[in-house]
Amino acid sequence: NTPNDPLNCIWYKTTKFKMLQLFHISLPNTLKQQDSPKRLRRYLNGIKLLDIASNQEFVILNTHLNYECEELVLLQTKNIINYINTTFTQVTKIILAGDMNHEHDSNIMQKYFTANLSDSYKDKHGNSYPGPSFHSFKSSYKKQSKVDWILTKNLNKQIINSTVIDNISPENYGSDHFFISAEIKL
Repeated sequence: NTPNDPLNCIWYKTTKFKMLQLFHISLPNTLKQQDSPKRLRRYLNGIKLLDIASNQEFVILNTHLNYECEELVLLQTKNIINYINTTFTQVTKIILAGDMNHEHDSNIMQKYFTANLSDSYKDKHGNSYPGPSFHSFKSSYKKQSKVDWILTKNLNKQIINSTVIDNISPENYGSDHFFISAEIKL
């Protein structure tokens, strides 16, 4: 990310990982080129890292998709999947994290699963619903849904743990989403 565009940040420990390459693409923000929406710009940011201990390379991608227009989210999803398929080899270890704004059984998420991106939570626990990740700053958040994901490719047998960190009262949280986490062995 640049100082002027800090969206979808990815942090890593420089003592454990060496940065090899940065990725940054702008996702479609409108269905028609002539439209000029007042929507927040959406991006796919990424980094290729070398795990110093194992000498293995892997890619982390992070995004936040639109929530207002399902057709636009579908277009953004197709762009992400196309980018993954045309930029990386079939054996590249990939972690794709983000606020996809869609639940497991949605058409959007099924596109990712069909593209061989696997839900880290399901890979570890056998089901895809750990509880909601979106809470709207309300105590009644249990009615909300899981719309945040850590998806992996070529890593599904290496998930050590995956969870939604929801042990803080939503009213005291710095985001309208809980943190999600996955521990992955390279």
